[in-house]
This record gives sequence, C-alpha cells and structure tokens, in this order.
Amino acid sequence: MLVAIVAEYNPFHNGHLYQINEIRNKYPEAKIAVIMSSSFVQRGEAAILDKFSRARCAMTAGVDLVIELPVIFATQNAEVFAKGAVGILKYLKPAAISFGCESSIELLQNIISKVDDMDKKLLKDYLSSGESYIKAVEWACDFTDSERSAFKKSNNILAMEYIKACRDFGLDTEFIPIKRIGTEYNDDFFIGEFASASYIRSHVDCGYKFTPEFSWKELKNHREDKFEIFDIFRFKMVEDPSLSKYLDYEEGMENLILKNVHKDYEDFLESCTSKRYSRSRIKRIILSKVLDLNGDLIRRNIGKPYLRVLASTDAGFEIIKSSKADVLVNFKNIRDERFECIREISDVELKSTNFYELLKGGKINRDFTENFIK
Repeated sequence: MLVAIVAEYNPFHNGHLYQINEIRNKYPEAKIAVIMSSSFVQRGEAAILDKFSRARCAMTAGVDLVIELPVIFATQNAEVFAKGAVGILKYLKPAAISFGCESSIELLQNIISKVDDMDKKLLKDYLSSGESYIKAVEWACDFTDSERSAFKKSNNILAMEYIKACRDFGLDTEFIPIKRIGTEYNDDFFIGEFASASYIRSHVDCGYKFTPEFSWKELKNHREDKFEIFDIFRFKMVEDPSLSKYLDYEEGMENLILKNVHKDYEDFLESCTSKRYSRSRIKRIILSKVLDLNGDLIRRNIGKPYLRVLASTDAGFEIIKSSKADVLVNFKNIRDERFECIREISDVELKSTNFYELLKGGKINRDFTENFIK
C-alpha cells in the first residue's frame, strides 16, 4: 500500500511528525511518498530552508520517497496547488492520500457538492460587489452552520481541492484525514509542543520547542535573505506594469499596485490587502512576476509526469519502479530525450532554485550537484 502526502515542510515540525507516525501506526506495512514544495511556497515566499534540507528532514522522519512539487504549482492558489500535486501523484497511483484537515471527509464532500451546484450568476454578483472569492462562494451556497464554519478553515480548503483534483484526474484513492493537533494553520501562539509553521518561522529562536531534533538542526542554521524580492518586483513593474498573464490577476489590480509600489514592503502589502485581495494573493502576484510564472505555462503543464526525486530509500525506489512514467533521479539527465515533455517545468525549476540560492547567498546549480538522499 502506498500512502501519499502533499507538504511544504516549511519548516518540518512536530505536527508533521505526528501525521507520519499516525500513518505508520494505522498502516504499518505502507510505504509513504511525499510530494514537497520546492524552493518557494504557496504564501508567495521563499521557503525558510532549501528543498534539499527539508527533504532530508522528511527522510529522517521515516518517509520512503520525496518527490518535488515544482515551483509553477507550489506558489499558486489552493486549486492549482492541489491539481499540480495530484497531477503528478497520479503516476504513482497511491492507494491513499493523507492530509491535515479540521472536518470529516463526508462534510467536505457535502460542501464540494453544494459548490458544484451553486448559482454562478449569484456568485458573479457577490464578486462584483467586492467580496473575496471565498466569501462570495460562502454566500452563494446554501451552507449549514457547520458547513460554513468548515469552509473557512485553511486546511479544509486545501483538503477539498485535493478531493476535487482526484475526481478530475480520475484517481481512485482513499483519503486519510489527520486532524490538526494543538494550533490551527495560522495561529500566532503555541499549545504544548505544537505550533503552526508560520509561528515557528516568526519565532525561529524558539523553534527547538516545536520541531524534532533533526529538523531543529537544520532550522537553527537557516539563511537570511540577502536582498528583497519586492525590490526586483518594483523594477519589473516599472519596466512592464502588466500583470494580466498571472493566475492571481484580476482586472484593475495593476492600478492598485502601481499606486502603492513606491512604499516599503509591509506598507505596500497593508495598502493592497483588502477583503477582495488577500495578503497571500498579493505576495503570489509579486513572486509570479519576478519568476515569470505565467498562467499559460502553468495550465499547459498540469498533469505532466514531473517525477523528480529529491530523496529516496530502497523502499522508495520500489515505488518508482512501479510507475509507468520516466522518473528523474539525477537532474543531470534532464536533457535526455525521454524527459522532453517535462523540460519546460525543469527549466523553470532550475532558474527558481538558482534564484533562491542567490537570495540566500548560496551557490547556484545545486540541482545538478545535490545527490538524492538514500
């Protein structure tokens, strides 16, 4: 049995270890494969640790295989993030996908059914009035109180997108929900030995309290940014203010951004954030512009067999052998003819990894020099 996990591990903390241990306890014979975000994450930020360090943490925690969720999917909204991940996982044919969520699968499936059947004109009217997409959907659907509460929770939003993506790709798989322990996704506090990843990133010096020892060993040596991504974005906006080719774009957004782009980063985010444009959405637009992660690039590569191994055990290679797709174990082989269909993804990934290393003051071309961890 193969159980898959979609993760960022930004950083790897006690809640992640709890999930892996729960899977091991319930399915002791299972192999575990993780598809993990590469150098940049869904909030539109650089990961606190490079992808190779985070893959090492996952292996130490007991997973069998870590494959890469490329930057073109890892930095997008929940729907694209989930489709990108499931579109790769389908080539491994997992028997189950495990994810953290706050509600039952049955409740989430009821919500999905109501969203599928909602009045699209009513949704459009709410969006036109300035509501965010999430709020507009909430008002357009006849949710019960429990459904309305569940619909707003961050982990549930991703969980529902995983369920929908499996349906859309025809992936017949079981879902293994793991209820969050301690804090919620964005909580700015801790409970016992559990804290959210965002809290840990904001209080790195206390990270040893909320991460396994092997993860703390990596985290305490994290590298600070050497320059501001926002400064590159500002230059690019002066050079070309168009944003329409990026997925998080909405008509008129560039006017708001140009009006505030002279401000420092935090003031800029504060000025651009509203009930219509979340802080994360603005940050994703910034990163998409800087890395040129345009919508056409993303759409034409969803579902392609980008099976790039970041780390594997012997059991992980057994998983790989069962895949009908070609698996990229050594990045140096990316120019082989058999990988032509994923070349565009890998070219963007190489550029993004190099940009990340420049941001962190590291050496470029680590995709070619880092060997998988066995």
